[in-house]
Amino acid sequence: MEKKFVSDSMQKKYKLIVFDVDGTLVPGVSAWEKVHKYLGTMDKRNKNKEKFFNNEITISDWVMADVEVWKSKGVTRDDIIKAFSGTSAIDGMEDLMKGLKKCGYKIAIISGSLDIYVDIVLKDFKRYFDFIFVNKLLFDKNDRVVGVSPSEFDYEKKIDGVRKICNELSIDLKDAVFVGDGMNDVLVMKSCGFGIAINPSDELKEVADVIIEGDIGKILDYVCEK
Repeated sequence: MEKKFVSDSMQKKYKLIVFDVDGTLVPGVSAWEKVHKYLGTMDKRNKNKEKFFNNEITISDWVMADVEVWKSKGVTRDDIIKAFSGTSAIDGMEDLMKGLKKCGYKIAIISGSLDIYVDIVLKDFKRYFDFIFVNKLLFDKNDRVVGVSPSEFDYEKKIDGVRKICNELSIDLKDAVFVGDGMNDVLVMKSCGFGIAINPSDELKEVADVIIEGDIGKILDYVCEK
């Protein structure tokens, strides 16, 4: 894969770049699905998903219901880690992160993924992120799953997370770039100054400013300038 070279003289076009995780920085199915597939509980996951899309429960309710399944099975931290075995960040991640920092960007994650997933799969890149908003799994002293602290910022509320960061940095939404892949990124991508879709769903293709299939390093072509 061709590497992107970013000289010290390159400058940012925006000020903040925000990434989704599942399907964006990490290819494949979500962290949630990986765990449910490993545990053999996808039937329960799908029932909770159906309730959410039927507007019977909120996204936080869905998160808590899924974790309740794991809690009832006595799932441990080790079980969760094993479910993520063989999973790695998208190719070109290191070059992209270095390039964005050289351009002067603040970098954030706003995702419906899990903190333990970020800690394990993106551990080599966490130093690049200035803000991370995800769901936080809770464990007892024996490392059993006992609950979850749902993220405030998923689906239609992802944009609230971007606003929170923008307020902290004293910048405008038009100065923010959002990078995602799925239908839960539609509103936030429409609201930010620039939207980049990575191997996206059909819904996201309709609102993205740029669609990238494959090399994530191409992001630098759109957000950095000489």
